[in-house]
Amino acid sequence: MSIKNAKVSIIGAGAIGGQTACNLMQCNVASEIVIINRNKTKAEGKSIDISHGAALFGNTRVRSGSYEDIKDSHIVAITVGQVAGKNGSRLDVLKDNIEIYKSIICNIIKYNKDCIIVLVTNPVDIMAYTAFKLSSFPSNHIVGTGTLLDTSRLKYFIGDYYNINSSEIETCVIGEHGDSQVTLWSHTKINNVPIKDYINKNCNKDFDEKVKSFLENKTKRAGWDIRACDEHSCFGISMCISKIIEAIILDKKIVLPVSTFFKGEYDISDIFMGTPAVLGKNGVEEIVKLPISSSEIELLHSSALNIKNYISSIKNLI
Repeated sequence: MSIKNAKVSIIGAGAIGGQTACNLMQCNVASEIVIINRNKTKAEGKSIDISHGAALFGNTRVRSGSYEDIKDSHIVAITVGQVAGKNGSRLDVLKDNIEIYKSIICNIIKYNKDCIIVLVTNPVDIMAYTAFKLSSFPSNHIVGTGTLLDTSRLKYFIGDYYNINSSEIETCVIGEHGDSQVTLWSHTKINNVPIKDYINKNCNKDFDEKVKSFLENKTKRAGWDIRACDEHSCFGISMCISKIIEAIILDKKIVLPVSTFFKGEYDISDIFMGTPAVLGKNGVEEIVKLPISSSEIELLHSSALNIKNYISSIKNLI
């Protein structure tokens, strides 16, 4: 059963927050969307602008508000945070973003202890862990965008390289949303055919370790390629947030690779990390454990260790 009269509060009226609000309005899945921002005038401007097009899509009310409006929200999306420099790392802004989250999470739990938090702030796996610890929410009520964008990017790059419709590609990136992410080539198919078999039969290009490495690196560096253009990822990640929120509100029970809490899956525990999970009205309802290869398991453990090391370095901050 979908959530009736769903209310979504979006913290942040920047590019990602504004675009997320616009996407959700167009999806027409929420009755009300509230944009909350430190600069209230900016939130007001974004909400008015989006509202002017709302009648073209449905009855969603979009308005600006304050933290007090969180009190009856079903979902709270956190879209704020410092952005890493062009040649930096998502981890460069970790300490600053933890300080930002201390204030935000304090305000969320002041008004609502039952909502589901969906967050995008980088480094997203560590920030999901931070939100979990600061809020004391059930782990299934904390959902990071994880490797959903990485998975979508990989599909795009595979399709672009082989001139294939990316919607026909099935694949998954798991682990850290960062350099240690793991591409599941063992679960990559095109039109339900294993990628190597499909490419060998239908394409004039090779599919080998060199190509795999090329596609993996394109995916890992995609965000930095956008930064090199004096921009930062906005539209793609906003689509991911909207997809997650829509799945929760409509109780879709669909599987998406999001950052969620591991409780022994693949012998990994006590961290948030990207993995396929069932999303419904209760947030993350189940982790889908895939039968992955031994080499992929090894890489996933390495990615998990990477995240654990960073968590250890900031535990005194949360």
